[in-house]
Amino acid sequence: SATGAQLYASSSTCGGQTKPRGLFMHPPYIGGTGLTFARYSLTLPKEPLTFRCAVGKQDGSDLGDGLLFKVVIEDSDGKRTEIANRLVPSHAWYELEGSLAPWAGKPVMLLLITDVGEKNNSSGDWGAWADLSLGP
Repeated sequence: SATGAQLYASSSTCGGQTKPRGLFMHPPYIGGTGLTFARYSLTLPKEPLTFRCAVGKQDGSDLGDGLLFKVVIEDSDGKRTEIANRLVPSHAWYELEGSLAPWAGKPVMLLLITDVGEKNNSSGDWGAWADLSLGP
């Protein structure tokens, strides 16, 4: 709470379209900017999968300089690899996906990251994640 960072389960409306299940994330803004993330521990099946989701900037927020969404895989050695990213400049939903094939059959950490835009402006950074899925 000292930084203003937020992360919680929530429905979100972006571009007038509401998605009922997902995550709300706001990067830190008190005393400086940074990122907010959710970390999931997974053991992936042997068949290659793709992570897919929708990301967006919630309606009613200041546009600022947008939000940067990233999906990162951390392997058992602690090595992090970014598999997808998207800069979201407006109140709308955007698709985001990345391949998990290099980690098939292995335990990993999946990090969903919401960061400030390119100018480090955290104003109105109401980040939304929805429709999270793993599939072929």
